[in-house]
This record gives sequence, C-alpha cells and structure tokens, in this order.
Amino acid sequence: MSDDGVKLLKKVLEYHIVVNRTMYSDAYMTTVDDSGVEEGEGEREAEVKGPRDGTFHVVLPTLLKGKSVSVDVRRWGRFMRVRINGFTGVEVLDVIAGDGVIQVLPELLVPNMGPGEVDDDGEMSVEEFKARFEGYSGREEL
Repeated sequence: MSDDGVKLLKKVLEYHIVVNRTMYSDAYMTTVDDSGVEEGEGEREAEVKGPRDGTFHVVLPTLLKGKSVSVDVRRWGRFMRVRINGFTGVEVLDVIAGDGVIQVLPELLVPNMGPGEVDDDGEMSVEEFKARFEGYSGREEL
C-alpha cells in the first residue's frame, strides 16, 4: 500500500472508532463529560441512558478529529432499528469486545455523506472519497 493509502486507511479507521463511550442498542454509557474530563479526573460518574420504547439520539465524537457520528435508535417493544448518520443501518448489534462493543455496518462510513451522494451504480470515485477525509485529524493532506 502506498504512503497515501496508509494515511487514508488510518483516517477511515479513525472515523469508525469512538473512545470513552459505549453504545449498546439499549444503553449508552460515557465515562467522559462534555468538557472531555475522563472519569477519575473529575467528579462525574459514568452516565447510563437508553431507549425504552420510542427513540434515542446521540452524537458520538470519533477519533477523526472534528468529526462525529450520529446514532438514532428506534425501539418498538422487542423490535429495534439503529441508524448511523441518518441512513446506514446496523446489521449486527452489540458484539461484545474486550474493551467495548462493536456495531457491525454493511458499508464504510464516509464523513459528510448522505443518501444519494454516490454515483448511480452505488460507487464513489477515489478522488471524492479522498476529498471527504482531507483536512481532518491534524495530519497532512492526502
């Protein structure tokens, strides 16, 4: 992989990782308050909230500096639907990991991409893909 490819891959991965927050389909826990103080440094304990019946919305900051993902959980009794950034559905919910939880998506998340923002054949050009990640994370441009 080229140096540019490695940089882009790092940015893609950073956009898929949220730290100090755990998002299950039925609960959201954070060990960081809005000022970024980690648990143990401040007086705030872990906060737990989540949907009973109805909807739940949370914006989670990613490792890609300045970018967040929006998560919407809609619950009807035992049925649940989770959407990321308004349109990407989660295919496998709540995979337990050693240090958190994994939500399995059917496709990559791309910053600032909404429904219908790809070509008719469902693909995005390489140039457009690279442009979506330029200027983030305080690293040099691709």
